[in-house]
Amino acid sequence: MRHQKGSVYERSKSFYVRYYGRDESGKPVQLSKFLARKDDVHYSTGCKAVQKLKNAIMDKVNAGKLATSQVLVTDYWDQTYLPHLKEKCKPSTVAGYEQMWSSVLKDHFTGRYLADYDTVEGTNFLDSLTKKKLANKEGYAIRTINHIRFLASGLFGHAVATTRLVTVNPWNDVMITKEARKPVDREAYSVPEALAMIDALKDHPDSALIIGLSCLAGLDQGEITGLKYDDIRDGVIHVTRNVVRGIEGTLKAEGRRRDVPVIPQLAALLQTWWIKSGRPKTGWVFPNRKGTRPINLRDRARNVIKPILAKAGLTYRGYHAGRHTVGTALTAVTGNALAAQFALGHSNLSTTENFYLDKTQKVLTDGMVKFAAAVDAAGKE
Repeated sequence: MRHQKGSVYERSKSFYVRYYGRDESGKPVQLSKFLARKDDVHYSTGCKAVQKLKNAIMDKVNAGKLATSQVLVTDYWDQTYLPHLKEKCKPSTVAGYEQMWSSVLKDHFTGRYLADYDTVEGTNFLDSLTKKKLANKEGYAIRTINHIRFLASGLFGHAVATTRLVTVNPWNDVMITKEARKPVDREAYSVPEALAMIDALKDHPDSALIIGLSCLAGLDQGEITGLKYDDIRDGVIHVTRNVVRGIEGTLKAEGRRRDVPVIPQLAALLQTWWIKSGRPKTGWVFPNRKGTRPINLRDRARNVIKPILAKAGLTYRGYHAGRHTVGTALTAVTGNALAAQFALGHSNLSTTENFYLDKTQKVLTDGMVKFAAAVDAAGKE
């Protein structure tokens, strides 16, 4: 191959040199190699520091001392692994993976090549994450560390199984440091807190209902977003769908398909919003302005719910905390976790159908009656 000068380009606040090599069949292919992150010294594609790094790389390329068939991890994610995930996984699962990639893994893998990555790098990376401050907390919990490790290992495992770019998955032996924080108990609003939040939002009946569906019925964010009036019949919410990032799909797991009785306090919130909405018979419970799609609950929390609650002296801890409100309260009033398990959709659907269906619905219905009484009592305190 002819002598090459290489071409420097900038992407994601980093500099790379682009040049030509050959693939496994000998066909010419365009390749690139990381040079440096953008900073005060490496500030442009034409600055001396960047050009010096480029020239050093190209000297190796032209001397045949640099492998020419390497692929950047970030390119493999964008071009191969993410499309694979979108084809094989539920939209809600893909959304979680994309969020974890963009917030944690992308920066780490920038400039790194699949073939060059080793186990030590992965172990050191996870060790650094346990010490990293996130949202004023000391590092990442072990559960999150495991999720990160799982996603990174999946990417390299896919490369091993489907390409000749990597022969061994370096993440198979990546260690998780013993200093990783132990999982903490999930946060839950107390029942009085939940009622105070709903009362603070009374001038925004849709937002009050959103909190009610979370704290009084145990629906998660995607289930609330995907709720339609067609799903609410005979005093029961039939949870059947998820909407994540505007994409309508099935629930996270089949066990999440469930029928949740509507307690009187939640029924009142539903009635108020239904009347204000013009008494619709079908369609999204929380439609956007055009009525074609549901609203974005993250935006609603940021722009409406959180500011109003803060003004009222209340702390917003996210929609998921509401699910734990239901789980905690149901367990307390029933004396066991069965009603909570099925209210939150934690059981396997086939197991429920074969062994627990009748018992499950009775336990859940009885539990919701007791839960309603507890909510009513808390409201009178």
